Amino acid sequence: MLFQEDAQSTAIFYPDTDREPMTESDATRDYLLYCVEASSLYFRGRCAEQARTEAEQARIGAKQERDRAEQARLAAIPKL
Repeated sequence: MLFQEDAQSTAIFYPDTDREPMTESDATRDYLLYCVEASSLYFRGRCAEQARTEAEQARIGAKQERDRAEQARLAAIPKL
């Protein structure tokens, strides 16, 4: 009876649905966490770069539209 109580108090809790450890060793876990962090930083940078590129393209498009509107306005003015 005493043995069963000791086994229950020293049970390891794994917060996964399969009740298995995340990795086989601490080194593997550290490598896995490093890869997750590196991927996060890489894609965060790519998303920011893509947003800057899209904003720049929108700015260029707006400038081109203003230039076309100005040319149309000047073309509509009668020449003397």
